[in-house]
Amino acid sequence: MYSLGDGAKNVKEGIFHIKGDPDHPVNCGALYPKGAGLVDFIHSESRLQYPEYRAAGSDKWQRISCDDAFTYIAKLIKEDCNANFVTANKQGVTVNRWLSTRMLCASGASNETGFLTQKFIRALGMLAIDNPARV
Repeated sequence: MYSLGDGAKNVKEGIFHIKGDPDHPVNCGALYPKGAGLVDFIHSESRLQYPEYRAAGSDKWQRISCDDAFTYIAKLIKEDCNANFVTANKQGVTVNRWLSTRMLCASGASNETGFLTQKFIRALGMLAIDNPARV
């Protein structure tokens, strides 16, 4: 949580208090709602702590490993990219883009998260990051 400018304090295995970091250059110790609500989020009984998968047509979620989740996501991304990747436009100009998949990210995420997300989806060939209509 260092990018949020908060100072999470650990006591044994749980966080019990979060306060702002007065030396943080952006928030100077003030916590915005996301930071102020971290204790409730961390201790929420409905908090997802491991990957889950629901098969098509099923009404039940099943716990899977992180490796299985990443493998499944990578397989779906690869299949869609292979089926829909465009190497050249109608004029024959090389474009190397993939327009059939989008990525939705949280607006409350840190700048670092946004930077890494942008790099990741650009590396995959996705171009419609901000506004799909512009592409």
